[in-house]
Amino acid sequence: MSVFDRIDEKSKGIAKKNKALEVQTDIKNHITFSFEADEETINYLKSQTVKLNNSMSQAYTEVGKIFSDTQKELSNNKNGVFYSWFQELGFNKNQVYRWINRYEFILSQNETVKNLIENLPVTLTYEISNPNCLKELRDKVLSGEITSLKEFSELKNKMLLDLSEPVATSMEVIEIDDIFNQDFKSLNSKFKDLNKLIKDKIDTIPKEKKEVIVKKVEAITKEIEKLISSL
Repeated sequence: MSVFDRIDEKSKGIAKKNKALEVQTDIKNHITFSFEADEETINYLKSQTVKLNNSMSQAYTEVGKIFSDTQKELSNNKNGVFYSWFQELGFNKNQVYRWINRYEFILSQNETVKNLIENLPVTLTYEISNPNCLKELRDKVLSGEITSLKEFSELKNKMLLDLSEPVATSMEVIEIDDIFNQDFKSLNSKFKDLNKLIKDKIDTIPKEKKEVIVKKVEAITKEIEKLISSL
């Protein structure tokens, strides 16, 4: 590497650090508290809040990587085991897919943008990593024009009024195809389990219980037929 190349690399590094510091400073300026304290204490708590956000951001990125890697590893599994796994661990599917979307969005960016995203409020990163996020909104965040969820929400609401149509947030949007497939596989598995259970115990099930089972199966069948006819 030549002297000029080293200078160029150093300049890029300084630019990244400066941009991160600029974002952190802007975020710090937007932090407000509902309680009162002296100026020195407020500034200290703002700094601690930024540090806490950065630590949480890095942790959520790692969590997103774990879920993303696991989902890909189990993508060919036909029993919906990925869905069953994170549910068994007590995770909500909305949150899991927000983490996955966030991680994969960060992964797709260059180093400068990655660094910027890691310094943003975590809730704001959920919004811009939402596949349905408007490009104009995302660009304003990545350019540093928007640095808080409040600013993002205010502009989004204004744009909603202009467009006169709803735009889903990351709290609502999930990878619907994945979830549909997982739910369908899970339902199919439960039908198989029920079928096997009935076959194994057909001779020991009391007549009254058989009648209850038949009525419930008929009701479920009718609902499925309605669903099929609506597609």
